Amino acid sequence: MTGQLGVVGAREVNDILGLLPDLEVVADSSIALPQLFILALGFEDRAPSIARCLRTAANDGEKIRRSCLLGVYDTNPLDNERNRGPIYEAVSEFADHIVTVNADRPNDVSVAIRREVSVLFGGTRIEVAFDISAASQNYILSVMSGLSLVSEKINLTILYTEAAEYFPKKSKFDDDVGALIEDAVILGDRNVHLEYGVQDVEGNELYAGIFEEGHPNYVIAIPTFRMARIMRCLNAIGEQVAGSPIDNVFWILGRPPALENSWRADYLLSIVETMIARASGAVGEECRLSGENSVFCSTLDYKDVLAEILKRSDTLIDMNVTVINMGSKMQAIGAALALLSRQEMAVTSARPTEYNAAFYSQGEGCKWRLRFAAFDYILARLGEVSALTYSTEQS
Repeated sequence: MTGQLGVVGAREVNDILGLLPDLEVVADSSIALPQLFILALGFEDRAPSIARCLRTAANDGEKIRRSCLLGVYDTNPLDNERNRGPIYEAVSEFADHIVTVNADRPNDVSVAIRREVSVLFGGTRIEVAFDISAASQNYILSVMSGLSLVSEKINLTILYTEAAEYFPKKSKFDDDVGALIEDAVILGDRNVHLEYGVQDVEGNELYAGIFEEGHPNYVIAIPTFRMARIMRCLNAIGEQVAGSPIDNVFWILGRPPALENSWRADYLLSIVETMIARASGAVGEECRLSGENSVFCSTLDYKDVLAEILKRSDTLIDMNVTVINMGSKMQAIGAALALLSRQEMAVTSARPTEYNAAFYSQGEGCKWRLRFAAFDYILARLGEVSALTYSTEQS
């Protein structure tokens, strides 16, 4: 007698990662013109870089309608304006029109994306390129959410220009690491690296989450090299979280892939542990991160962060989970994809009073490309992670 035995399992995140595209180095001449180009008006040297490459690729004889969506920030408006001319000059060579949107207003970003795609869509998928070189983490989340709502109509390419140098620099780390750590955990002023001060804590309405009354709060945090914004967010989420960030936060720490920048991972770990000690009053081993409450992820591989958020969220089904996303730009892509497939998680963020444009980054580095092609296919596959599977065996 032959019967069938069923085996119930679940799709693992690693089963899906192999279906996702890898980040690849791209030459300037290999960057193709999209029909919709999305970017941000930032102050960094690299902000106009991709737009200039696309201008070079423009063909005067083409009759394809193209448009550009430019995100504009409330923070550092005068510094950002320095790049408006170079961006407009480049984009005007290939786009029929340039639409601006407030990059700090998530719903406005989403509406603008859907409107532009609707105008351009003619029955076949349109090519969308999102340049994240000058995009804030929250703008990246907002754009990815807007694109997810029209995913069946687009092929998506992510483009990214690294900076040639980032602050803080290793020379300062080598000279006085203690002072550099202290700089990172105070509000600061215009003389410290990256940013200073904190504006109001705010959620991203596109990632509102689904919270259950009575469930404890828990945070997945991807920190930057300044702790003031992270701490303000933790306080806004609740005293339980802010008072014991060693127990109520899972820390995803960025590790640069280049060996010469490995010191940045050590520095980030030191400032997070210093912040934990001051917030909770812990000493010694009590404020040390471990494999139970933290992990290092590549700052350049979006799959690392994507996998860690999905795996961690599956262990937190009885908690209200908030993601604080302040890591690298490619990490933000991974976070966005994880959040789009786990809509029960919310996002909280806080902008600095001002970014220190003089101590942020310098120059242009390597260019990278991430081609998702049919974006709806990618989202559907990610939605299968942890879904139950059933197979039969002959006996």
